[in-house]
Amino acid sequence: MVIVFVEVPAFRKWSTPQQATPLNPPKPVEPEVPKPPPGLLSKLPEAINAAAEQYKKFNETLSTTPVIMEIAYLTKIPHIQVLVYLILVVCYILLVATGVFAAYLTFVLEIAWPVVESLRVTESLEKERVQTWLSYWIVMAIVSLFEFSGVSPTFPLYYFWKMLFILWLIIPQSNGSFVLYNKFLKNLIPPKS
Repeated sequence: MVIVFVEVPAFRKWSTPQQATPLNPPKPVEPEVPKPPPGLLSKLPEAINAAAEQYKKFNETLSTTPVIMEIAYLTKIPHIQVLVYLILVVCYILLVATGVFAAYLTFVLEIAWPVVESLRVTESLEKERVQTWLSYWIVMAIVSLFEFSGVSPTFPLYYFWKMLFILWLIIPQSNGSFVLYNKFLKNLIPPKS
């Protein structure tokens, strides 16, 4: 019996010996890093710098406006922020005066800022400020009792007047809550003996 080996072309690569590798192999070519296509992301740093320049110019322009200059001096905030706050306050007052979300907006004013200030006061433990904010919460509790009686929303422009009243209570220059507490509420309940 005779066995004949026939070389099949598909298996030729296994049957031929491998060639020796040269001593200095060629260095692999690093692919080029493609540049980003021109678009929004490539222009973003330029846009940020241009916006910063416009912000500075606008802030300098606003610094010549007397009302904004005075408020910025008193509050120690940039002129452009004063303008933004003034616009927000005017919009807030207009919304409350026209009755658009008036109940909600006065509720936010009644609760949000006093909560923040009360939390700050509890950390500082300054007696005057603690008394001021405690008297505010006492006054607002009485106002809430009046509101829940159902009489309050029948007054014309009730929420507008309530907003002005709340501002009078919480603005430190007027110190309205402390004044109301000392003049009217302090003597309602006799002290403990």
